[in-house]
Amino acid sequence: MPNLLAHIAVHGLSTRALISGADLRWIYLGAIIPDLPWILRRALVGILGLQDDNLQIMLTAVVQSTLIACLLLCGALALLDRRPGRTFGILALGSLTHLLLDASQDKIGNGVLLLAPFSWELTSFQLFGVESWLSYLLTVSGLAYLLFKLPEALRAPLELRLSPKLIFIASALLCTYLLVPIGLRGAVYEAEVKSYKLLYGDAPRVGQRIGLDRENYLVTDEGTFVKWNVGKQLAVEKLSGEQSGSISGWAHFVEQDRIRFESYQIHPKGLRDWSSIVGLLLVTGIWLGAWTSTLRRSKRS
Repeated sequence: MPNLLAHIAVHGLSTRALISGADLRWIYLGAIIPDLPWILRRALVGILGLQDDNLQIMLTAVVQSTLIACLLLCGALALLDRRPGRTFGILALGSLTHLLLDASQDKIGNGVLLLAPFSWELTSFQLFGVESWLSYLLTVSGLAYLLFKLPEALRAPLELRLSPKLIFIASALLCTYLLVPIGLRGAVYEAEVKSYKLLYGDAPRVGQRIGLDRENYLVTDEGTFVKWNVGKQLAVEKLSGEQSGSISGWAHFVEQDRIRFESYQIHPKGLRDWSSIVGLLLVTGIWLGAWTSTLRRSKRS
């Protein structure tokens, strides 16, 4: 999917075109919401040392990144603002825009779940490539937008309303967002979303076709492998002249645990991850700065 900086450019311009004067901080948060499950997963793996091949965590994250789950989280967050209806609109529009932009990229064997839980069919419009000029233009534009709007994002105080009643309702929505996806993990698995059942099941794989979306291509002394972001690793026939990196493409199983590429594309190493990290750090800094400024104003008054 597009990195966070690319999302910022689209979200900032589109949201303010539809909602005049929308708070930039809520716009940026709306741009992140569909990716929060994946950010949390990486934190659990990196900080708590959980196994990166924990299938149940992956399936839960898939459900939490659907549109309907995002709207639950939007509702929980919006109730903390003084204008919950307007803020919900900003966050909901951000989540929808995020998913539509994700679906617009040509992601091999991947897409977004717009209609879940009514349909587990992945949506992919395939309008522009992962490494196309448009992807790079959006990334640069997002960084420029964040920096240009930084004074405005930090200047206005946060307008929060933290009544016990609203906190209770927000907590209920948050619990629904966190817990209901656990009951839908089986549906995701059986629907073969992102080939999880093919990768983790015991059914014969020889002859089966699989799409790879920015997975890890590893050239080691022990052999050549592809390691999925879900932690699953399979042997692969070495691609001539290619070194370890990130790879997308179509492949088919020649053995139960070995695949052969039919077509592939090697991506610049770390570019997408670092662009998202920079965007996330900037948005986090903006929220922390705004929160600190609000606390200072409240102490003076």
